Amino acid sequence: MKNLLIIISVIILLISFGCKKSESIQENVMFYPNSFTPNGDGLNDVWGPRGVGINGNKYLMRIFNKKDKLLFETNKFYYNFHENGWDGEVNGEPCPVDYYYYVVKYETTDGVKHKDEGMFQLIM
Repeated sequence: MKNLLIIISVIILLISFGCKKSESIQENVMFYPNSFTPNGDGLNDVWGPRGVGINGNKYLMRIFNKKDKLLFETNKFYYNFHENGWDGEVNGEPCPVDYYYYVVKYETTDGVKHKDEGMFQLIM
């Protein structure tokens, strides 16, 4: 009970003296899904990273198959990944269920350069 009174007293003291400080911190974050289902149902039909704090003018995404063949490339990053992602097709033909490899190079809005690599799965 004594600890609770001390905490309440400190809060009242801070409020009384107007000691309020609000700080906004922006983090640059990129998230890569581990799978997608390009089956036309409107859910997870496109694969692409999602991110905040990304400089859209300094972005390149490449997708390869297991044999290192380039399947898809874009330099357009939109916060709505459906506009820049891969639909699981090459030359209008659907790719098989399998694992695929990505390389994404980008720069954050604070000027830091990144290169991310990884794998994801196309499933149906």
